[in-house]
Amino acid sequence: MARGARPILCGRDSSRVADLADNLGGLPSRTADASDPSSVLAAVEEDGVVISTVGPFVQYGAAAIEAAIAKRATYLDSTGEHVFTRVVADTWGPQAEGRCALFTAFGFDYVPGQVAGALALQAAGPDATSVEIGYFPTGEQGGHQVSSGTKASIARMAASTGFSFTDGSLRKARIAEKVLSFDYEGSDHRALSVSGTEHLFLPDSFPNLCNVQVGLGMPGIPVRAVSAASMLTAPLLRVKFLDPVVSRLTAGMRNTTGEGPDEAARDLTGSDVAAVVRADDGTILARQLMRGPNAYDLTADLLLAGSDSRVRAPL
Repeated sequence: MARGARPILCGRDSSRVADLADNLGGLPSRTADASDPSSVLAAVEEDGVVISTVGPFVQYGAAAIEAAIAKRATYLDSTGEHVFTRVVADTWGPQAEGRCALFTAFGFDYVPGQVAGALALQAAGPDATSVEIGYFPTGEQGGHQVSSGTKASIARMAASTGFSFTDGSLRKARIAEKVLSFDYEGSDHRALSVSGTEHLFLPDSFPNLCNVQVGLGMPGIPVRAVSAASMLTAPLLRVKFLDPVVSRLTAGMRNTTGEGPDEAARDLTGSDVAAVVRADDGTILARQLMRGPNAYDLTADLLLAGSDSRVRAPL
């Protein structure tokens, strides 16, 4: 609220939402439960702005985006879940055309990677055919630095099939299938391959692009061992009869929503995003490194900037 924004806070627990609204300077609040689409629809105003931070989005994200389309409201969300971003792009995107703008994954996942990748590709020129993008948390790390919503989303992502942009087309890919390496500031930084919006949108802007890889750095974790283990765990997590188990697990995590790093903890961390562009023969043509604040603080700033009326235009 430091920038003068006065949003209407919405949540399923009216007393907790009201308390938070009071603590933030007396903001207005409404009760809306993502598992009750009618309550979300009633909370959204015509031609307004909807910022969704529910999680996991694949379980609870539909209500907000459908309400935004119905009310012709600009929609933004903080998801990092690849399955949800595909649905937004492939299903809800056409429904929203001519009605409203949809900005999915408009946070640390995956705006900085889109920007770093685009800057590196522009610098590389027409010979660029592949780009690798890595996300790296910096500073003090640990479980206390990850919110309950993020943990629930990670559990959902691990139990779903990912994708990559390979040889000029979007293909299925296992999460953590590859280990990517980024050399910057004299150190080798390793990252596990994940599915991001970079796979979906960068090829549209750079027609010569044939391969897009995105990785998530995990400090203190043996990424090669995790990648190898994913060969066994990923198929098991996708077994249909285990889906209710994953759903109960993520629902339990959702009940602790609001638990995450406080301002003091967030001040101890930051984020790096690196991009490397290569030619067909593997020659590096360009690099881009972007350094930023804590991922949650960056996400909040991006969502606020994206909600500004000056950028409300369909993608």
